[in-house]
Amino acid sequence: MSIFGLWARRCNRWLLGILAVMVAVELGLFYWAMVRYPSGDLEQIMTDSCISLAAGAAFMVLSGVQLVMGRDRQVKSSYTLRRLGVTAGRGFFLHAAYNALCYFILWGVQLATALGLCLLWKQVNPSLWENQTMLLAFYRVPFLHGLLPLGDWYVYLRNVLWFAMMGCVTANETVSPFLLSFFLLATGIYFPRKMGDGVGWVIFQIVAALLILIGAYVRYRKAGKEAEDDGEPA
Repeated sequence: MSIFGLWARRCNRWLLGILAVMVAVELGLFYWAMVRYPSGDLEQIMTDSCISLAAGAAFMVLSGVQLVMGRDRQVKSSYTLRRLGVTAGRGFFLHAAYNALCYFILWGVQLATALGLCLLWKQVNPSLWENQTMLLAFYRVPFLHGLLPLGDWYVYLRNVLWFAMMGCVTANETVSPFLLSFFLLATGIYFPRKMGDGVGWVIFQIVAALLILIGAYVRYRKAGKEAEDDGEPA
């Protein structure tokens, strides 16, 4: 837990700042969309407000912060791991778990923000609100459906595995910015989902995330065993 706390102390302020800015920007974008389209329905306002761009920017900044904070030249993590008597393999998995937790927190805060914006629209347009208004918005708006897939259970699985994979990618101190950019681009393109659309792509993302997670596990477990045989930290 001391290693987990180490990453939390280094990144928590960044995480809180990113979340605060994201929520404030999305609130401003949503309010401005309501001003521009006073008679627009909830789905139109959600789409025209472009809050998905703010969420994507927050995801990118968080990934960049995690990558920079994990570099040896920035935080001397290898020295810290040796001082605490933790193998590099175990340190990697704890680092990956913390990074993945940050993504899950971002997901949860973004979902809570989207629900709050729906309730804000309800307060401004009570005569247009019906029992199914919010439910239909989360079915029909791709970004909202990616956040809360409702009946598309396989998208929940995709999200969980994808964020866990991103935790491993950003915890890898040798990953190139180009590779990270590829994963960020893929997230931005394929995270929004239309209801029941593109099941094959979701399955592909699930398989890709699983392969990367398994590969990371095998790699660091193997390195740990080799280091134990040599009598050195992994």
